[in-house]
Amino acid sequence: MATISGAFSPVRPEFPPRQAGSTRRDPRRVAPGILARLEAAAGPDRGLDIAIARLLGLVDGDAAQPCCADGSPVPRFTASREEVEACLARRLPGWRWSVEESPHPDAQLWRVAGGSGHAAAGPDHRVSAWKERDGHTHMEWPPANVAIALTLVLLRAWMRHPG
Repeated sequence: MATISGAFSPVRPEFPPRQAGSTRRDPRRVAPGILARLEAAAGPDRGLDIAIARLLGLVDGDAAQPCCADGSPVPRFTASREEVEACLARRLPGWRWSVEESPHPDAQLWRVAGGSGHAAAGPDHRVSAWKERDGHTHMEWPPANVAIALTLVLLRAWMRHPG
């Protein structure tokens, strides 16, 4: 089992509130559908990457090939582990993650308790892509790749802790 961990400094997450007149739909209503699409993804899917970026507030509008507000390309949430880890570091500071690459891709994300490096108490402070520590699974099959596993934990944590 290969496990790799990441960490980052504690800063508030940057999930922008919905602006009056925004073309974005309410993220809390859209998120479950996008999560279901991500769980079923068989591999990289650029349309899903763009839907995730819109959900997270990285892009707004309906352009066929949107870019992020800073002009950078939309992260490849379903294809690039490095790009998802960069998003995790920016969007969920104060959290750590680990990745299991084999025999099946999986990822865990946890909120750090008071700078100790240890997970905070309670189930709301730990998220898994596929298998939880108690053995139950979120999906019938493991994620298709590590990038998808990391994106699953990013979205699950974001849905629990939006601000």
